[in-house]
Amino acid sequence: MISKKTSRKSTKNQIRNSEPLVTDFGTRAIYRQNFSLAVSVPKLALANIGINGAARVNFQLVQHNGEKFLKISPVKGGGN
Repeated sequence: MISKKTSRKSTKNQIRNSEPLVTDFGTRAIYRQNFSLAVSVPKLALANIGINGAARVNFQLVQHNGEKFLKISPVKGGGN
């Protein structure tokens, strides 16, 4: 009985420690727009995180283990 609990726990740890799923949406150009820079995001990328139509997103720079990347996540109730 104890071994079953241990195997469940190790399975959960394996899922948490697995590599993240990465979807490549290709290289994007960066445009100058007044005092900002803009990057177009494909509709498919936004649809994959649950954004359809007008909405708002949270945009974060993540620095972890020597890697730097941008994180975009939907904001609930963020429609215009």
